[in-house]
Amino acid sequence: MMTDGRKILSCIFTYVPIASDVPIASDSRGILSIQIDEIVEGHCLWLLQLFAEKDIVHPPPLVSGYDVMALGYPSGPKVGEILNFIREKQIEGEIKTKEEALEVLKENFKI
Repeated sequence: MMTDGRKILSCIFTYVPIASDVPIASDSRGILSIQIDEIVEGHCLWLLQLFAEKDIVHPPPLVSGYDVMALGYPSGPKVGEILNFIREKQIEGEIKTKEEALEVLKENFKI
């Protein structure tokens, strides 16, 4: 299974045309390469769909560093780590509200 980062790189390096006069390597490749191209193209389409749904890929943050520190966490790099964790859960759809975010924060990060 290809990671999201590898999907992005495959999409960029496989489907971005360099110039119109450069021959395409896939013109002389076999059926397996064509099947792989179709998979990569599917990943690219999926990626483009995610970018089109900006609110899903880049939703507004549910909590701030001030919210984290108000719960008793000291300022510093740990606050950024907590915010990144919450943001990932939000993007994955596991957290939808500020209350859920604070609950997940308390469950996963002890003071």
